[in-house]
Amino acid sequence: MEPSKYTLLEIVQRVAEYTNAGTVNSINDTRESVQLANIVKECYMDLIERNEIESRYSLYKLQNVSDVKKPTYLKLPDRAWTIDVIKYKRPDTGKLTDLQYLEPLAFIEKSLYLDPTRDEVQQVTDFTDIVFNVRTDADPFYYTILNDKYIVFDAYDKRQRDTLIDNDIICYGRYFPVFKLEDDFIPEISAQQFSILLSNAKIHADYELKEHTNPLETNRAQKLFNNASNNARSHTRGTRLWNNRMDLRRR
Repeated sequence: MEPSKYTLLEIVQRVAEYTNAGTVNSINDTRESVQLANIVKECYMDLIERNEIESRYSLYKLQNVSDVKKPTYLKLPDRAWTIDVIKYKRPDTGKLTDLQYLEPLAFIEKSLYLDPTRDEVQQVTDFTDIVFNVRTDADPFYYTILNDKYIVFDAYDKRQRDTLIDNDIICYGRYFPVFKLEDDFIPEISAQQFSILLSNAKIHADYELKEHTNPLETNRAQKLFNNASNNARSHTRGTRLWNNRMDLRRR
């Protein structure tokens, strides 16, 4: 029998039955049903952050800064969690080039070798008043992450446009999922992982509503996680999962 996916209402109903919280026809029925829905959400986010259930990988865009004084700045979207691959798309040809990550200090130090008096070099002042140099006549090759908020590149070609824009950069990585407190919302996880979410929600609801912990359910949750981890390793063995990985741990 194929594992099933459940709506948030169905998960809350299962948790309510487990905790003897009564009949639930909507997550907004009672204060307790709302509390259970929020417990499911908290468990979901916690499991995602601790890598106990998989989060989604996706292509995504950075966000425009559109500041000629910071022409190589683009902003991370709030839901971005990791950058596994980042590519530059040249505006005139569409050619894609892999970009290389540098730690912030190495990025700043490398930029200081550029002579700011030359026409093809521009001085940039960060939001924290750090000054560094960027090329204005070349495609970007390096990038760094400043203030856990901005992706900053080492160059741009002002013959193409005044600043880098979101269409110039393609990112691929883990994207923190949206969780909607709606009856028919289905969490973005595989069918096999719903058992892990449901078991953890039961444990947390039992504790929050009754200050009680069921050792059998706790043990079951651990076994479900161990089985999921073993299956994940067997499916990914021999493959390269990460390329140029930068874990942002955005919360």
